[in-house]
Amino acid sequence: MIVKTHISKTLSALDKRYTNSDSEGSIFFAKLAVLEYCGWIEESLDDVVHRAVKGKLKTQEFSDMLNSLIKVILVLTIRGISDPCYPVWLDCKLQKN
Repeated sequence: MIVKTHISKTLSALDKRYTNSDSEGSIFFAKLAVLEYCGWIEESLDDVVHRAVKGKLKTQEFSDMLNSLIKVILVLTIRGISDPCYPVWLDCKLQKN
């Protein structure tokens, strides 16, 4: 679980470094802050999914399938893939496993 104070402290520290940096450094710290924030969003969404299905998946096979699905969606999201055929492809992949 992500603690709000950790997010606030890290983003505040990056904001201070951003403010005290030259133009090149400020760009670096701005990008780093966005990456940190997106990472926390990703972890939070993964946590929501895991909590939603906790106790509902009865076999290890389904639990492993969920973890694989989360990883596939994460990779596709990072790569910016929004293919309308994606659900069909995913169904085929899951049926093979």
